[in-house]
Amino acid sequence: MIDVNTYIGHWPFRRLPATTPDELWDLLQVYGIERALVSPIEGIFYEEPQIANEMLASFLDGKPELLQVAVLNPTLANWERSLHQCCEKYHIVAVKLHPNYHTYRLEDSPACDLLSAVGDVGLPVIIQLRVNDTRSHHPLMQVPDVPAADVIAAAEKTQQVNIVLGGIKWGEADGNVEKITALPNLWLDISQMETMDGLRRIIDACGTGRLLFGTHAPFFYIRSAIIKLDEAQLSDEEHECITKQNGERIFCRV
Repeated sequence: MIDVNTYIGHWPFRRLPATTPDELWDLLQVYGIERALVSPIEGIFYEEPQIANEMLASFLDGKPELLQVAVLNPTLANWERSLHQCCEKYHIVAVKLHPNYHTYRLEDSPACDLLSAVGDVGLPVIIQLRVNDTRSHHPLMQVPDVPAADVIAAAEKTQQVNIVLGGIKWGEADGNVEKITALPNLWLDISQMETMDGLRRIIDACGTGRLLFGTHAPFFYIRSAIIKLDEAQLSDEEHECITKQNGERIFCRV
């Protein structure tokens, strides 16, 4: 299995069960996950996320099963240099954006330019709608979710780049099925689709071709993602598509 949504680093607001590559990999192996895409938590909070990308690259050295995802901020003047460095030196498999934490809109010119540039180098972009539930946010750091509609609009505008809706909820996916299925460059991470029978219902609505297995570890328990697969009563073909084949299609370096 390929997990498209994991993190390494320290979350400022609570202790996580895994903060290092070895700890994360130990958890993933228990459930038969063979490869995982990893982004740096510090990239959310550092003024310069490239420092977090550099740290993550050093942590992942010698661990080919953990694949680096770089966090970039298009409001910074050096994002192009950071992108090229991450591609050429760190061999990243994707770029992750946190528009809510970095306070920009996807319709803003810098964000549009970044999406186009990432598409030009042949990488997908994971746009994380949320890291954790707003109800658990620190009272002095209330960060709104990224509207799914904004990501869909960005995918419509920049169809040369594959875009993953990271952390999309079932209701957001179900309410946008027609738009999602109309865009061949739009993909869904299932890590936060928590509704009863939500995975089976979204498969019935739009098929398995756009769904990507993600656990959101170490914020979420990996077992909950496995149960989601089990409860959907997937055929062997559906299971292979969601947990492996789609990830290999969109993340060409996996």
